This record gives sequence, C-alpha cells and structure tokens, in this order.
Amino acid sequence: MDDFTDTLLREWGSECGIDDNTINIFKDEEIDKEAFLSLTEDMIKELIPKIGKRAKFVQKLEQFKRKSLEVFQENNVQPLILPPVDTNESDKCKNIQISDIEVFEFEDIPTPDNLYTQDVFQDETLYRPGTSAIIDNDITSEVNEELRCKSSFYTVEESASKDYIIKILNNYSDGNLVIKYYESVGSLNQSMRNTLASVIIKHEIQHNTKIDKIKFLFLSNGIHNLFSNETKETYFTPYYKEGHNVTPMRGKLYDKYCNLKKEIKKTNVNDQSIDIPTNSISDDNSINLKDADYEDKLLWLKNNTEPIQTLQKFWIETMEYRQKKKENLIELYPGLQRPTGYILIELDFQDLYPNKEFLLLNKIDVFKVQLIKYIDKFNFQFGVQHFNTVRELKNPSKPGNDYVSILKLLPLLFQPITVRLNNKRKKDCMPSVWRPSKVEQAAAFVTFISDVGELKTLHNSKIEKALQFGLTLQPYVVIVGSTEIFTVVNNIYFKFFKNVCFKTFFSLNVHYPAESEQVWFFIQKYFYDINLKSDKNILSVQTLINDLSNI
Repeated sequence: MDDFTDTLLREWGSECGIDDNTINIFKDEEIDKEAFLSLTEDMIKELIPKIGKRAKFVQKLEQFKRKSLEVFQENNVQPLILPPVDTNESDKCKNIQISDIEVFEFEDIPTPDNLYTQDVFQDETLYRPGTSAIIDNDITSEVNEELRCKSSFYTVEESASKDYIIKILNNYSDGNLVIKYYESVGSLNQSMRNTLASVIIKHEIQHNTKIDKIKFLFLSNGIHNLFSNETKETYFTPYYKEGHNVTPMRGKLYDKYCNLKKEIKKTNVNDQSIDIPTNSISDDNSINLKDADYEDKLLWLKNNTEPIQTLQKFWIETMEYRQKKKENLIELYPGLQRPTGYILIELDFQDLYPNKEFLLLNKIDVFKVQLIKYIDKFNFQFGVQHFNTVRELKNPSKPGNDYVSILKLLPLLFQPITVRLNNKRKKDCMPSVWRPSKVEQAAAFVTFISDVGELKTLHNSKIEKALQFGLTLQPYVVIVGSTEIFTVVNNIYFKFFKNVCFKTFFSLNVHYPAESEQVWFFIQKYFYDINLKSDKNILSVQTLINDLSNI
C-alpha cells in the first residue's frame, strides 16, 4: 500500500468507520493508488465486509472520483478531428483517410494477420533526439541522419522523447484530455491508454505510413518519461528471436498501428505503397507464429502474476488455446493460486458461456419460492435435525439465512446413487462400488464448519477420504459460521462465492465430486441452463426440475 491510499483511508476513517484493521487489510491486499481507484463493489465487499461501513466507503469513493474528473467537464473537451494530410508531402500518404479518435473501453487485441513477424521495414532509421527534426513546431517526422542499425539496443535522450510526446498531445483535444486525466488522478486507466495510443499513432501515420522499430522505441520511451507510472513495454515490445523461441512485436502503439493500417488498406485497395505484415515466419523451420505467440503468452502466465493488466490481458487472449489444449491446471499458473485467482476462473467461464455468469443469483429467489411449495406439496421430510433449517428457509431470522438453508437442503432432495470406483480395486480385494450416505452427499456439496481454524483439518480429511476410495479431491465449498464462504481448489482457498466453485469445474476442466454429482448437475441445468452432449442422464435431476416447473 502506498502513501496515497494510506493517507486517504485515514482521512476517511471517522466518516466511513475505517479502523486500523481495515487499513491493514488494504495493506495485505497490496492496494496502491491505481488499484484503489479501480476498486469494484465486489472487491470492496471483500475488503470491508460490514455493510454499513462499506456503503459509506463506496459513497465516499464515488464522490472522490467525481471531484477528480470535474476538471475534464470544465474544459468542455471536443472529439479530436485530425488536420488533413498534405498529399504533396509524400506519395505514401495519398488518399489516406483518418477518422475521429475513439475512446475504447477494452484494449485492442492483435489478430494473427496484423502481427509483424520480423523487422519488415527496410528503411530503419535512428531518430536523433534533441534536433529540430524531432521536436520542431510542426512535429514533422523528418530525421537529420539515416543510419543502418544492427544493434538491438538504442539510446534515446529522455527529455527529447518526452518533449516530442508532449507536443503531439498538446496539438489535439484528446491528447490534452489524457494529460489532464493523469494530472488529476495520478495514473491512466485502460480507456485513457487506448486514447493515448490512438492520438500518437494517428498523428505519426499522417507523416509516414511506415513506422519502424526505432520510432516505436522512441515513442514508448517518451510515454514512460512523460507518465512515470506507465511502462514502456505496455506500449511497445520489439520482435525478438532466439533459436526457435519467438517474441513477436506487441504493445498498444504497435497494435493500434496494425489495426489502423488494415483500415487504410481497406479504403486504399489499389495503393501499393502500404505494406500489411504477414502472419507467419518464413525460415527453415516454418514456425507457426500464431501457436508460437500463444505459447509465449502461456510461458509468461506460467511464470508471472504481475502486472495485473498483463496477467488478465494474456489470460483473455489465450482462452481458446488453453481450453483446446486442456492446459488449465491450477498448478500451472501462479495467477490462479493468488487470492484473486477466482477472477481468472470467472473470465474463462464468461468466455465459455456468455451472459450466464449471473443466472444463479437471478434465479435463486424464484427457486426459493418453488422449493417451499415443493416441500409443502410433497410433505418432504428432512428429519428432526433439519427442522430449524426449514423454518429459516421460510422465515429467516436474519438476512441470508434463507440462502444458507437452500444450500443445506438442496442435496437432501436427492437419494444418493452408487459411485463406480476403479475396477483395479477388485484385484486388491477392495470394493469397486460405493454408495455414499445423504450426509456424505451433502458434505461433498457444501461443508459447514464453526471456526476458520478447522479449514486445514477438514481439507486433510477430504484428501484422505478421496485416497481411500481411489478418487481425486475435486473443488468444494466451505461455509464458516454461516458468514464466511470459501471455494477450495487443491490447496487454494478463495474467500469468495458468486458460485466460483461451479465455474471452476468448467474453467479448469475438472469433474463434479462423485458423491454430489447429481446436485451439481441440477445446478448446471436448472440455474445455468447448460446442457452438454457429454452430460450424464440422471433421472432424479430431470424429475426434480419437472416437479419444480409444474408447481
């Protein structure tokens, strides 16, 4: 946690009820200024569990953000319209049409046919900092000296690259917006980063339809020098090849350049001066760049967890590739093993089943009404020990008790079914089938404990039981004292619900626990409306769904 976050939390302490314990939680979660300003309601819920304090904090944070952005409203910023290109300057600029800059909410993601695979430009030039050719009043792209450069490293004077970026941004209203946002907030969000890249590339491409590696390095260095919180690699990473390992060019500037060149290509079909990069490397080994790029990103994901923006970007970009190769084991990716690893699981689920992530929350209240009617209509008996559970379902003594009751009663609606174990057990004179009890079925679905200190003991006992039956321990849910909810995957404890456990089965390609398989199939089909060809046909699941729908 940085000084900005610490100071702000202490200033808000009396108004929001923030004490030293809350500040320590922010510190443990490494909430710095950028993270603080990007907090969502779900994240705040984890940081401040008490509803009263959380409501005051959310209101205070929104007020702070509004005040920070007032400067932009006062300036009445208009959309950027770039000046027309002088077609006499260069034949390469003929007929180029530049549209207004758009502020994107998400990053531009490079596609296979807009990735450069090598230094395709034959006119690489070293831009000499500190000369009028770089930072004159017209911001031209002329250079005083053209050199052939075989070295991979170039030295650029910091002040020259910084001044060059400033002059570009000051020429356009959207550029001024980026500067003022940074001065007000102290960092750039994804929208502002995309706007920054758009302004710079759309300016540069007017003066030269080709931007070489040296100029990309110069521009990214200038961005870093002007906005100290920004890393150069975010905006440009050069092509690099060592043996069979390929690191393609990437970065916001480069992606924006590739996408814009493609658009120009569409509107200038007959313009032979515009070169669109290829999507493969022509060498003796015929490397598939698409696979090589995915593998490169997977290698990064297997060895890094920060910066968070890069982690989530690469995770999203490799979704289909990871699912196809079934390389989603939690032990492979340290990002999954962090307390916030559930976010990556949710991203995968959203990609697999768009618009279904909130169906459980949307249907739970309807299901509660149907469940009560079902219990009364069929006079369903749960036993004396669950008398209070049924009462809490119908008339909860405090908010949330009815939902906890649903989790307790749902597995009891099904008669346990026989689990077939490994046939090899017969050779060792061990049972090859197992019929769990209702208690075992319920515990495999959600386990209730009274104290968080029991978590480790519970986990060890579940591992031992799985080994006893020759099974693999699958993800499960633990509720501590009816308030704290954990999803446990391997040895990782995600202190978050939103049915992360269910989404984990799909994201990480793992099976439902054998004991509670029919319960999870019911959730899959009733709440999420997911029906797969590979699903088991369990009669009890379909019967319950039909009974509920006919009530």
